[in-house]
Amino acid sequence: RARPVRTFSWSPDGTQLVMSRFHRGPHGSLQFDLYVRAARGRRGHWLTHGARVSEPDWSPDGRSIACVQQGDSAADIVVLDVPTGAMRRVTHSTGRDVISHPSWSPDGAWIACSLLRGDGIGAAHTQGADIVVVRLADGAQWQITHDVEVDRTPFWSADGQTIYFTSYRGSTANIYRTAVPFEELRRRLSAEGSLPFADRAIAMTADGEGLIALGRVPRSTRLFATTLGSERRPHLLTLAA
Repeated sequence: RARPVRTFSWSPDGTQLVMSRFHRGPHGSLQFDLYVRAARGRRGHWLTHGARVSEPDWSPDGRSIACVQQGDSAADIVVLDVPTGAMRRVTHSTGRDVISHPSWSPDGAWIACSLLRGDGIGAAHTQGADIVVVRLADGAQWQITHDVEVDRTPFWSADGQTIYFTSYRGSTANIYRTAVPFEELRRRLSAEGSLPFADRAIAMTADGEGLIALGRVPRSTRLFATTLGSERRPHLLTLAA
């Protein structure tokens, strides 16, 4: 029987897919763990057991996987060493911090993520989740966005000079970008109301010139594509819901 998949990430060479899968723990509790399988094949194996981890992102060198580990009151980013299975904690959240959507920089030195500090998930309605970058060498953090809106799903340009993310500014989710090293938010990619992007499943094309995103349309969710620097409306890729 198929198990629900929450999030997934391709290995850099495109031969493997790691996913966060929902399953029953030893005492019947529901939990997420990482599961990997070959791109061409039906069999796979668990990478973690009872780790309560989700939202994996494979490192550029293919040796590590960043993911979110849910604790009793807060979540943290951890890095799994694929060959050995060793897991290292990268962030040290306190209180009811909500951290999500880790994304490796192309050089493997940084992880961008979305962070809602302090008061937990319910606080997203009154205070924003911001984009933060974490330096792998020492865990140092820099906050990239500073606003009351929810900023999520960061990912890096191929040259590591730009971070793209979704934000609910103006009550509608759209894609934004900010330059690295962490200049003020400077350019909005999608025009207000042109396409109500979802807050998930956004990625860059292999040539670094386009974006793929899920967009909500009446009674369904569809896959769209847009070209960076183009003023054209994003075009539909899928015809079925």
